[in-house]
Amino acid sequence: MMIRSFLIGGWDGNASASLNGWISFGLHYRALLPRFAVALVLFLLLAEPDWHHSWLDQHYFPINQLLAALDPLPHLAAAFALLVLAAYASLLSLRLVTDIVEFGRLGRIVAAMALPIGVMGVATYLLFFNDQGRELGLGLMDKKIGQFAVLFLVLIYWAVSAWLSARIGLNRAFPEPEHHQVLLFWGPRLVGVIAHFLAACSLSFAALQATNFTHTVANIALAVTAPIAIVLAVSFVWFLEHALLPHRGNAEQRARARSNMQMAAFFEVMLLMAVGFALWRETIPAGLFRAILAISLSAIGFLGVISWLRRRPPLGSGAVQEHRRRDTIAEARTSWMCGLGLTAIMVGGTLAIWISPMWVGGHFGSLVIAFFAFGSFLSGANLLDLIADALARDCRRRGFTAIHRQTVWCVFVGLLVAPAILMSATRTYHPVRLCGQCKPAPDKAGMSAIAKYDQRPTVTEAVEAWYQKAAPIYHSLYPGEPVPLFIIATAGGGIRAAYWTATVLEKLEAELDNAAIEAAMAAAGQPDNDGLMRPLLFAISGVSGGSVGAAAYAAAVHNHLEKKPKVAPTNETTVGPKVEPTTYLEGDLLAAGLASLAFIDIPSNFLPDFGQIDRGEALERSFEQQAPDNGLLANSFTSFFPEIRLSPDSWKWRPALLLNATHQETGRRIITSHLKIDQDTFVDSYDALKMLTSDVRLSTAAHNSARFTYISPAGDLIDPDNKPHGFVIDGGYFENYGAQTAVELARAAIKAKGNAIRPVILQISSDPTMVVGKTLVRQCTDHRGEALESYQANPHWWNLSLFNELSAPMIGIMSVREAHGFTAVTGLAHLCCEDQSKPALDIGDATSLKSATRQPLFFHLAMCAQEQSFPLGWVLSDQTRERLKGSDTLKGLLTKCDNDDQLSKLVRALGKPVPLPSKVATARP
Repeated sequence: MMIRSFLIGGWDGNASASLNGWISFGLHYRALLPRFAVALVLFLLLAEPDWHHSWLDQHYFPINQLLAALDPLPHLAAAFALLVLAAYASLLSLRLVTDIVEFGRLGRIVAAMALPIGVMGVATYLLFFNDQGRELGLGLMDKKIGQFAVLFLVLIYWAVSAWLSARIGLNRAFPEPEHHQVLLFWGPRLVGVIAHFLAACSLSFAALQATNFTHTVANIALAVTAPIAIVLAVSFVWFLEHALLPHRGNAEQRARARSNMQMAAFFEVMLLMAVGFALWRETIPAGLFRAILAISLSAIGFLGVISWLRRRPPLGSGAVQEHRRRDTIAEARTSWMCGLGLTAIMVGGTLAIWISPMWVGGHFGSLVIAFFAFGSFLSGANLLDLIADALARDCRRRGFTAIHRQTVWCVFVGLLVAPAILMSATRTYHPVRLCGQCKPAPDKAGMSAIAKYDQRPTVTEAVEAWYQKAAPIYHSLYPGEPVPLFIIATAGGGIRAAYWTATVLEKLEAELDNAAIEAAMAAAGQPDNDGLMRPLLFAISGVSGGSVGAAAYAAAVHNHLEKKPKVAPTNETTVGPKVEPTTYLEGDLLAAGLASLAFIDIPSNFLPDFGQIDRGEALERSFEQQAPDNGLLANSFTSFFPEIRLSPDSWKWRPALLLNATHQETGRRIITSHLKIDQDTFVDSYDALKMLTSDVRLSTAAHNSARFTYISPAGDLIDPDNKPHGFVIDGGYFENYGAQTAVELARAAIKAKGNAIRPVILQISSDPTMVVGKTLVRQCTDHRGEALESYQANPHWWNLSLFNELSAPMIGIMSVREAHGFTAVTGLAHLCCEDQSKPALDIGDATSLKSATRQPLFFHLAMCAQEQSFPLGWVLSDQTRERLKGSDTLKGLLTKCDNDDQLSKLVRALGKPVPLPSKVATARP
């Protein structure tokens, strides 16, 4: 008897004759859960001894030597602890399955709560199975105290909406609930508190990414801290309710509930104290404690409100009809009051977003907006369901007995279909913004920018103008040598591509525009110079996220030339004011677009045009307003580039931008540039500005190249005369590297200047899965005639015949897109190879490229595979930005994948003196 009590606790009550009754009689959660926790702790201590053994070695005695003497007893103890842990897990599982079987109506209960459970499932996928969603979890730790208050309220809103949805479904499925049916009363609350549990799990995963614990126990403790805090919060309210409400049990049960409530509160406080201690030791992110506290208090607040609303005792099976009728009326009144109140909050939030989605997105962030959207969807569905049920009841009272709630819902859906068809036929939702009212970029430096889109130079004219400016600068250091014509192709990849591109460009600025180079050039007769970077950089060919990074760089260059600060790496200090291109990308670019998608674009499908913006314009405006230069990106695209036909002394060269998008209807490239996109240079490609017969904003030009599926809509190409020209979609659909456009530029430049120039081409890519044998491209790689290695497939669920029938077309299309881009990059590298035998693949004729006195050069800076992944979407948390700026991440990436060697060779190819030539070295001041 003593052994049994020690292992599993004592009996409780009287056992029934059935097996389920014996299990419920002998196995109790309050006895098994503490024993399971103790077994788990012991197993973790014995299975991962290094961390606590090393601490004991330092502070008390050499325990490692003692364990070595006792070997193999520690290993046997760890194995025994695992066995005990598995035994208690099995007993808990057996009791849980028994309870589920005993509660035979579980299926009906789950079906009645299908809508909120489905929304929670969608939220789970978006938060944990999507890299951008996981990044939003890191944003939980970025928030300030006021933002945590908003998170506290929004989680309550989402949870109450889910609770009400589940409550409405259960009231319909179980019109006469009874006292013993606990799950009918706590089921909706548990569904609601899933919102807090998901936020806590997202926080835990984010904390694991933001810390660098090496011990398994520490990582496990960090992963379970926030979820355990929510479990303790739920337990606290559960026991509080049973302790205070008389109908929840007799005096003995209420006393036991008070004891358990105090225990839950004690463990909650201890957990928060442990997190606070870790914060004091600076071993966890600063925002983790505040986030756990806010989410836990929000869960307690939600459950407390619901407990107050449900404080009346449920009716038993013997309740009289009048009492049942009054209870039904009270239940309906509560549902209507909650439904109308939640809908009012939804309407208020929607109005605020319609007025200014940028303001709402900037102040509340993507995660809060996502939580509010989930709650708002449920709130709207709840109100419509209540209205449908009320109308159906009224119809039946009037004699229309065939009318049911489902019938009214069909009418609601039908009323939405007709407006949607009508609105789609009469107006467009996502037009590309034209520059009818936008202003040119400030021109205090007297640049004399291009005034109109039809005054743009050709590629040949641009090459000649670039050479006029670059040749004197380069020849001041290297007289008589071919001038490096620097072209950058930067690949897509969302915010990681944009940030990586900006970081690489900043690094090149630091390497090629430093005091030593400027002094040497000044001594050689070029006193007013900006180093070698921008004079030699002819153009940037960008795709998708790479285009966004290139646009940010163009704005930073313009701001530099206007105000004369340095365009310097983020972590480097310069004298005087400076502009950092990466700061254009540090805001939450997703929040406004997400708010517009949920609260403007979806309702707009059924509404006329009230002048509301769409999520595409919201993304562009976010890009403009997050910039540190007061909206420079909102200025017209061509105004960032000089009118090169004027006197060469009146302007400085600005690197050309060629931002590649895809034309939806034809699959062709559609390129936005201040250069004319002619068919002789750019094969089978559209000129975006000529097609639109209008200029666009710099933010619009970047966005057209980076129209991610669903996050950003396809842009409707409508010119000022209201003539449609199809739709523009993400440039990655055609080719995700920008290599095709880069090689066509190089061919045109060689045709124009021949041996006077030497093309130097840099490919920037941001796919962390790149490996040497796949897509990490290097110049003149000799494969010695070997065939490409056979593809080794990994088992996937879509390999099943049925699933493959459905998924094969989409997987094939996406794989071909990636392979096409890789072929273009490899062809570009081969074209620049000094080995004349290298094939040119299918990307163009290499004859003209190889006519230069010194062969063209190709370099590749890649964001190769890292332990810490970077998201693909449009927002970076503060934690990730700190990692990106740190020496162990993006700046460190320049030392990985052979990037350091590539960078060193690149800056030497562009003329960085190593060492400076003697004729100018001696002339330094």
